[in-house]
Amino acid sequence: MVNSHLNKAIIMKLTSLLSVLAIGGLMIFQSCGDKKGQPAAGKSSNGATETATKIAYINLDTLDAKYQYIVDGKVRFEAEQKAMEAELKQLEQAIKGQYATLQKKVNDKSISQEEYETIGGRIQSMEQNYQQKMQGMSNRLMAKTDSFQTDYRKKVDDFLASYNKDGKYDYILSYQYGVSLVLYANPALDITDDVVNGLNELYKKSGVSKPVAPADSTKK
Repeated sequence: MVNSHLNKAIIMKLTSLLSVLAIGGLMIFQSCGDKKGQPAAGKSSNGATETATKIAYINLDTLDAKYQYIVDGKVRFEAEQKAMEAELKQLEQAIKGQYATLQKKVNDKSISQEEYETIGGRIQSMEQNYQQKMQGMSNRLMAKTDSFQTDYRKKVDDFLASYNKDGKYDYILSYQYGVSLVLYANPALDITDDVVNGLNELYKKSGVSKPVAPADSTKK
């Protein structure tokens, strides 16, 4: 049976990538021990010296929506996925056409055994080509999503290392509604805007051309 779409596993892979969970679920960045960034020490109830831990967090939902690298990535992957589906659809229609031709000849009793075997062999070859092409597309898409995911994580990690080079924070956590292990976060500790602005500035300087969104085939 010929499928008309990329297999569900690949679609799930793409969906997973485009989710900001690609950042690694719970992202924790621990600062270097720069003395000028060390928090003030205090006393616990039992007299032991304690050090206040400086924590900030990033809202992954906001980062997902506003980081242009992610926004452009979604557009590129959507365009590539639609191009793949269009190519597979064209192959599918060609196979259906061969099936229709064969069925008509059989119904009209106007086909020899030799011609029947020839057309049947052609259909089988076309179906094998279809399956191989779909698998190849799936593999390429998975490789690209893995590369995108790795590059995305590196961009965020590198930026946070630079952002926190003064040791202002001991930990930078990730927060995502309904997913995060953080059940409450003080808005005063939210550094998402700083991170988004900084990442977008670096992305703009990289000179990457803006992708063109695929046309909506449902509109006439």
